[in-house]
Amino acid sequence: MISERIQKLKVSPLKRLFELAKELKNPCNLSYGQPHFDVPEPIRAAAIKAIQEEKNGYTQAQGIDLLREKALAHFAKRGAPQEDVIVTPALSNAFLLAMMTLTDPGDEILIPDPAFLFWKDLPPTLGVKPVFVDTYPDFRWRRERLEAKITPKTRAIVFSCPANPTGVVATDKELKMLAHFAEEHNLWVIYDEIYSLFNYEGITPSFSPLLPHRTVTMSGFSKNYGMTGWRLGLVSGPKEALGPMTQFQQTTSICPCTPLQYGALAALDYDMTPYVDEYRKKRDFLYEALAPHYNVIKPAGSIFFFVEVPEGMTGTEFAEAALEEELILMPGAGCSARDTHVRVSFGATDEQLERGADILVRMAKKYGNVTV
Repeated sequence: MISERIQKLKVSPLKRLFELAKELKNPCNLSYGQPHFDVPEPIRAAAIKAIQEEKNGYTQAQGIDLLREKALAHFAKRGAPQEDVIVTPALSNAFLLAMMTLTDPGDEILIPDPAFLFWKDLPPTLGVKPVFVDTYPDFRWRRERLEAKITPKTRAIVFSCPANPTGVVATDKELKMLAHFAEEHNLWVIYDEIYSLFNYEGITPSFSPLLPHRTVTMSGFSKNYGMTGWRLGLVSGPKEALGPMTQFQQTTSICPCTPLQYGALAALDYDMTPYVDEYRKKRDFLYEALAPHYNVIKPAGSIFFFVEVPEGMTGTEFAEAALEEELILMPGAGCSARDTHVRVSFGATDEQLERGADILVRMAKKYGNVTV
C-alpha cells in the first residue's frame, strides 16, 4: 500500500553498522559528517533575540530579504555574483528543489564516484538515474570518463567542492573542463560548496562564473558554522531556475524557519578563521598518523579522509572490525560503487582523534599496511 517511489529509496547498508554501534559502551565516533564545535554564541544570540522579539511567523517562501541580500553580497565579494538566492530548509532540501526543477523522470545525472550518498539515493525516487563517473585513484575529474557516461538523457552534473567524502578541492583546470563539457552538452551543473570555509590550502573556487546561466550553487550554514541541526541552506543561480524552485518550496515547506534565519544573518558576519585553523591542525595530525600505514590522500578541504583499507578486506568488513575496537567509521560503499575505502571524519575532539588514530594504526598492523 506504499508508493513505488518510496520503494526505490533503498535501506542504507550503513544501517546495520549503526545499529551495532548503539551497543558500544565507550565509542570513538569518527563517522560524523559534522564539526564537533557548537554554533558560535553570537549566532545563537541572534536567533534567541529574534524569538524574543516575536519574529516567529511565516516569511516569504524564499526567505527574509535581509538574509538574501547579505548572501548575494557575500557571493559577490567572493567573485561569484548571482542573479538570485533563496533560503532553504537545509542543503538537502535545496538538492530536492534542484532535482524537481531541472530534471524529469527518465533523465540522468552524472555524479563522481565516490560522492555524497544523498545524490545517489534521492534521484531514483523521482525517476532520475544517478550515473557514477569514476574518479579513482586520485578523485579527479577526467573528460574521457565523462564522455563515456553521457547519453541523450543526461541533464546535469552534480559535485561538491571541497568534496565529501574525499576532501579533494577541484583545480581551476578541472572546473574549466567541466564548464566546457556542460556547455557543449547543454547540461546544468549543481555545485555543492557546503564546506566552502573549510579549505586549508586557499579559497574555495566558485563554479558559477564559469557557467553562470547553467549553474545552481548549493551552500549554507550547516557545516561552515556548526549549525547542522538548524537545517538552513542557500541555493543561488539564474532566476530561470530559482523562480520555479521558490514555487516548489512554497508548496512543500512554505518557508524556512524564521528566527533561525536571523541567526544565519549573524553567521555571515562571523569570522570562522580560528575554527578553520583548528581543523587544519586536526587534519595534519590525522594525516601524519595514517600516511605511514594507509593509502590516503591528504584532504585540502572538508572534514574527511577517504582511506583505502588493507588488501583482502572490504570497506564494510573493515568498518565492522573497527566496531570491535569501539571505533565507528563510515564504509565507503555508502557513497561509491566500490567497497574499498572508509570515510574517517576529523570533526571530533582532539582526544577522540588521538584515540581513533591509535586504533587505526593498530588495525593497520593487524590487517596489513596499505601504502603507496
